[in-house]
Amino acid sequence: MPDSIEQLADAALQALDTICDKQIAFFGHSMGGLIAVELARKMEICWRKPARALFVSGCRAPGEPLTRCLSGLDDELFIRQLAGLGGTESVLLEQPALLRLFLSTLRQDIALCERYAGPPPAPLQTPIHVIWGTEDDLITDVMIDSWRKFSTEGNVFFYPLQGDHFYHQQQSASVCSIIYEKLNLD
Repeated sequence: MPDSIEQLADAALQALDTICDKQIAFFGHSMGGLIAVELARKMEICWRKPARALFVSGCRAPGEPLTRCLSGLDDELFIRQLAGLGGTESVLLEQPALLRLFLSTLRQDIALCERYAGPPPAPLQTPIHVIWGTEDDLITDVMIDSWRKFSTEGNVFFYPLQGDHFYHQQQSASVCSIIYEKLNLD
């Protein structure tokens, strides 16, 4: 397992190398958003071209402090916190033996996010589209506004949608509509 968000992005960029001549857009939710911003940054550095667009969802801007850290919690509290976020299937939460199979991986993924500070803010040429749930208690207004530091002036766009951290599960049509419109896929 990779030890950092940067290593995950390096591996993904290497996998995308065969299509580097194509227009590429990235979408990532939560941890995926951190990987997506790293991919966009590395693409501009390594391929010397911006991505067509970067869509980050339910994701703090790199360098923004977390509202809380979960990876170091004991199993019982960790599971309660996961359940409180929503998004974890109830069938998994109701099967402790099954859940314990996934705890290590979940904890490692969350720890990667907690450790990720990202590069110093340097404007990307890639347009950034920030989508989030207005009731997400993991994301603050400051975290959302901080995305401005990662884009050239006027190249970051904000889309608040009703819901919590997993708003996209109920708002998938709205999320898809934003992406389709911004990529001119209508």
